[in-house]
Amino acid sequence: MPVNNIVRLPATVAILMAAAPLAAGTAAARSYIPYTEHIYPTTRDCTPNHAVFLRAAPTTDARVLGILRPGVPLRVTATANYGWMRVRSPEGTGWAYGSYLTPD
Repeated sequence: MPVNNIVRLPATVAILMAAAPLAAGTAAARSYIPYTEHIYPTTRDCTPNHAVFLRAAPTTDARVLGILRPGVPLRVTATANYGWMRVRSPEGTGWAYGSYLTPD
């Protein structure tokens, strides 16, 4: 009888360990969904209020592509959750936080 309990425990642990990476990967993928799923196309012109980072994605964790200086003309091409705006600029296309942009 004790032999069966010892044999079953590793099988149960193995099943749980095999499922853990899948659950962790799903949770990590879900944490990024609010930034990428809710993008709304728009077109308007604006300029930065002060120096603003141009980022690769609509999150402060994203890579910085450049710095947008005040007075630089920008074209907003989309908006995303939490106030992020996708802009086209002389530095390239990326994301800037909308509170730092002034409409033309």
